[in-house]
Amino acid sequence: MIDNAHYISNIYLDFWKKDISKLFKNLSEHGCNFILCIAGRKDIFSNPKGADWTFVDFFNIKKELNPFNLNETRESILKPLKLSGLDLEVKDEVIEKIQDLTAGYPSFVNFIMRELVSLKPKGRIDLRFFDESYLNIMKSMGWERFRSDFSIASDKEKKILLAMAKIPDNFSPSDISIKDSRTQLRFLLNKGLIIKHERGRYSLYNPLFKEYLKMLDENE
Repeated sequence: MIDNAHYISNIYLDFWKKDISKLFKNLSEHGCNFILCIAGRKDIFSNPKGADWTFVDFFNIKKELNPFNLNETRESILKPLKLSGLDLEVKDEVIEKIQDLTAGYPSFVNFIMRELVSLKPKGRIDLRFFDESYLNIMKSMGWERFRSDFSIASDKEKKILLAMAKIPDNFSPSDISIKDSRTQLRFLLNKGLIIKHERGRYSLYNPLFKEYLKMLDENE
């Protein structure tokens, strides 16, 4: 599985086109069975006019996975635990907390549960245990995921992201006290690091990314 494939399309597309895609095509030609799952922003699976190659050329089946609502998050947590036979109970207050923190992003829900199960493979995960484990989970997520997100921003964009983490979501560009920050927003949008709401309002792309940026700022 290749997650966050939009980073490949932005930075390593030539490497993918020349080497990685050739590898998988050769495997298929030699009768090797495999499953290749690529996850990323919706736009990398489009086929814009004039593009010489996109990810859409490589797939016959595509599935759009939207953020989970609370019930879907609950099912994605409890069903695998039941099927695995683990003697582990996750309190509903923890599931609600995970939903709030992740905004229902499936990969983030899965990441947090992976960390929780590794810390406590049996027994009961309540809100107290979750809060005690939260800092370690964020450190792991920062290293495995958000560090890559932050690295694709320019130096000025990084300063803007850190400033965004200090203000409430759904903010206006005028709320950012950095010179020419408004002109940088479209670059951050293209990189998937912020989202745009109606009437020119913005937010960081996920609450957990905001928490990561706060941790970075505190450690500087």
